[in-house]
Amino acid sequence: MDNSLYKELKKAFISEVKELKKTTNKKDKVYIRTCINDILDNFIKDFDRQCLLTDLISKKQFDLYHLWLQSLACKLH
Repeated sequence: MDNSLYKELKKAFISEVKELKKTTNKKDKVYIRTCINDILDNFIKDFDRQCLLTDLISKKQFDLYHLWLQSLACKLH
């Protein structure tokens, strides 16, 4: 199974989170977690529109990528 789409999405997600952490107060953990979850939601919605509507990946593979990204978001909190 080719996971290049996931790897690109993961790299972009991590980049966004690093930028968020640079620009916000590091002591405001609740705000950072909320923003990470919002970023994840936006990435998933964009990814859903881009990939599922154009049949780049299957629904099952999309669900797997979604779970992987959720797990990554928890680690980045």
